[in-house]
Amino acid sequence: MNYAYVEEDKTEDEIVKVTGLNVWLRRGRQDSHILKDVDLAIKKGEIVALVGESGSGKSVLGMTLLGLLPRSSTPKVDGKVSILGSEMTSISRKELRNLRRHSISGIFQDPMSSLNPSMKIATQMKEVTSDLERAVEALVQVAIKDPKSVLGRFPFQLSGGQRQRVMIAMALAKEPALIVADEPTTALDVTVQAQILFLIKQLRRNFETGFLFVTHDLGVASEIADSVVVLLAGRVLEKGPTADILSRPAHPYTRELISSRLTMDQDQGLRLRTNPRDQVQAVVVDGCPYATRCENALEICHSQFPTTTSVGDGWTIACHNPTPRSVSGDLSLEVQRRKVEGEESKIVVLEAVAIEKTFRSRESRAEATPVLVNVDLELHQGEVVSLVGESGSGKSTFLRILAGLEEATSGTLVRNDNVMPKMVFQDSGSSLTPWLTVRELLREAISAKSLSKAEIEREVEEVAAKVDLSTKVLASRAASLSGGQRQRVAIARCVISPPSILLCDEPTSALDASLVAGTLNLLLSLSERLQMAMVFVTHDLAVARYVSSRIMVMLGGRIVESGDSDEVCAKPLHPYTRMLLQSLPGEGNELKASIAEMDSELTSVGCAFSSRCPEAMEICRTTPPQVVHISRQRYAACHLLEGGLS
Repeated sequence: MNYAYVEEDKTEDEIVKVTGLNVWLRRGRQDSHILKDVDLAIKKGEIVALVGESGSGKSVLGMTLLGLLPRSSTPKVDGKVSILGSEMTSISRKELRNLRRHSISGIFQDPMSSLNPSMKIATQMKEVTSDLERAVEALVQVAIKDPKSVLGRFPFQLSGGQRQRVMIAMALAKEPALIVADEPTTALDVTVQAQILFLIKQLRRNFETGFLFVTHDLGVASEIADSVVVLLAGRVLEKGPTADILSRPAHPYTRELISSRLTMDQDQGLRLRTNPRDQVQAVVVDGCPYATRCENALEICHSQFPTTTSVGDGWTIACHNPTPRSVSGDLSLEVQRRKVEGEESKIVVLEAVAIEKTFRSRESRAEATPVLVNVDLELHQGEVVSLVGESGSGKSTFLRILAGLEEATSGTLVRNDNVMPKMVFQDSGSSLTPWLTVRELLREAISAKSLSKAEIEREVEEVAAKVDLSTKVLASRAASLSGGQRQRVAIARCVISPPSILLCDEPTSALDASLVAGTLNLLLSLSERLQMAMVFVTHDLAVARYVSSRIMVMLGGRIVESGDSDEVCAKPLHPYTRMLLQSLPGEGNELKASIAEMDSELTSVGCAFSSRCPEAMEICRTTPPQVVHISRQRYAACHLLEGGLS
């Protein structure tokens, strides 16, 4: 890309103007048309949410604005991209560096891969500002409690929320006019996500910074954005005010995105509605990219992309056959999923009693940090139990102990059939060997069985059918698969020799809404068909409520509340559970997060939540609460319960 400064007519306060943008990237030996005739504008202090499923081109648009399209992909750009009067398709590299240094910044999804792991935070902040006082001020602005201490640390010594706030501080240190935030909250738990969203709102108000906020979570978009741009296969299908689009979308694709979102009032007895995008083989070149999935598609939809039409003030769509603008909110299929109460199996497949885990620091082997404290779990055949809580609460460590990947410091673990559980990881792509085809990966999973070649091939094709993978996919490698397909391959590897227990560690957190629905449907149907118990780790309480019959809430390595999933979500006993529920975006909650709350340390004495609990008493700070049982499976550890206040 070449660069030069140009003057152009632009509306007052408009910092970004994109007109007729087309982007091609080389993939393999051919150019792929990623963005097609995209128009976009961002004003001072405006937050524009860019939404759409994975592969829509959202990140490519963000990278185009930042001038960071990968050279290895030989990018070709056509159209006008004006930022603060600079034409990004003709600016020089020197001017681009100057623009990025002073006026535009980026915040990316994974701060650990964006921050240099071998450099202290102070050194990395100096790349943005050589003024140490300004660096400290920027860290204070993003609610870092002890900025001078953080400056002296490496990224791995910070929590996920702290790393993300450091990235935001680096972006804000120069008070830029534009920030491109690419999925900055996707991998964060709900409380840290609420804090980051609250922070971004404050920063745009204080500095009049414009944001392009890339997300696949419409709940997040509803909380933070002034306007929404809906993208599919590089095309803008709808854009306009957030309140209008999310309450009465005009385009059928926008309605699908909204109806795919899992909410706290979803009927647990019905399967989730999914779209057939992984099964669609036809590629629409000139027509609407949604035509092959649209129930209202006309013949012209397959051959000609519609012109943009206005449906309201600042609200446009591109659709040949728009239907009445309403959202039913029903994302269910008429298929019963849940067993009625009392039908669960009484066969216990796993018992964990008083599990404790302690880690010792590298600096001082004598210093022990408790990660799990007195954790119990009784799991029945076919039962699904969810573990929820903030990052660092001990969920994944407990799961790894159940899987035999970690050894408990103390406690008893009994697997009643002596068969090791299998595990589905959050990042399915990194758990699949990249140089093996899907067929080879599945063969490898049953290599210990004494089977003939014909029997192995039959089992491979049978398990592929169970998880809705076509025979064409069996010849592919992980890198060429979609996120949903990779997750189904990972699940297929686990169930080709069905375990009695499947452990799922955040298997849907990085997927868009429709892929979440497909993955949950698959896991639940396999659990029913194979009578397979599941322990499901998630930070999304809406997912936990839908997928499980029981929820266990973890904090500071302890179970602070447990019970029927509906009861825990509707009538939480512990203040910490209430805080998790109140932090969910798009559920009508007002996001609030004071600076004092954002970096409050968990207390090692008394209740771990006491430093953040609005109802904390003196005893909460000095004495660990005892577990109070309401019934056998319904309990909480809280001094307020002991005092009879709940």
